[in-house]
Amino acid sequence: MKNLKFSRLFAAALVVACLALTGCKPETEEVLVEKVSIVRPVDSSDKIIGNWRGQEYSDKFEITTSNYNNYYSYNGDVLYYTTNNLYIREIDETSGYVYSQFYDGDKIGYNATVGQWYAIYYFDLTEDAVKISQAAGPKGGCDTLKEVVEEFTVELGYMSEQEGKYSTCSRE
Repeated sequence: MKNLKFSRLFAAALVVACLALTGCKPETEEVLVEKVSIVRPVDSSDKIIGNWRGQEYSDKFEITTSNYNNYYSYNGDVLYYTTNNLYIREIDETSGYVYSQFYDGDKIGYNATVGQWYAIYYFDLTEDAVKISQAAGPKGGCDTLKEVVEEFTVELGYMSEQEGKYSTCSRE
C-alpha cells in the first residue's frame, strides 16, 4: 500500500512539474525587424561618380550627379544608352545600386521605354577601381522608382557578382 501511495504522489509531482515546464512560458515580445533601404538622389560626394572604363570589353560607364551613360567601344566610344534622374542606394562603403530613368528614345536599353527606370549594381569600389553589373533580365525597365528598387536586384538575378557577368573597371 505504501508503494501505491508513493507512486501516486510521484505521478502527481511529475504531472505538476511537466505543466510548470511547458505551460508557464514567460511572455516574449515578437518584433518584426525590417531592413530599411535609403534611396536618395546622387550627389557629388558619392564615390561612384566618375568615368569608368571596363578592362575586358572596353565599355565605358559615365556616372555624374545628373546622368548615367553607357558606351560600348567600336572604333571609339559609341553611346549605347543614356539616362537621367539618378538615385543611389548604398549597401555599404564599397557597394550599392544606382537607379536612373531612360529619357532618349534613340539611346535606350533593350526592351525598355522612355520614362522607365533602370539600375546598375556596383561593388568592390575603391578610389581607382570598381566592378559594375548592369541589370539584365526579362524586363528592360520598371515603371516606378519603387519597382526598380524592389525588382532589379542581385538577389532576383538581374545583376551578379559572378565572373563574366560584370565589368571590372578602372577610373579614367
